[in-house]
Amino acid sequence: MGECRVTFQPSGRQTTVPPGTDLLTAAIAADVPLYNSCAGEGVCGKCKVILRDGDVASEPTAELTADEER
Repeated sequence: MGECRVTFQPSGRQTTVPPGTDLLTAAIAADVPLYNSCAGEGVCGKCKVILRDGDVASEPTAELTADEER
């Protein structure tokens, strides 16, 4: 299976990661500072991202509003 290219804006920094890699790990690989006070547990809501293109598998979380989930 191929790899996934992830581009972080506004910096334009990119990294290539295996499918299934979480976005926090991709951000670390791209040297993109992403505030994550819960150490990637997904409970603080500080590292919200906007997906502009592509597909991401995710689990429901109380940290996102209904508008943010669209």
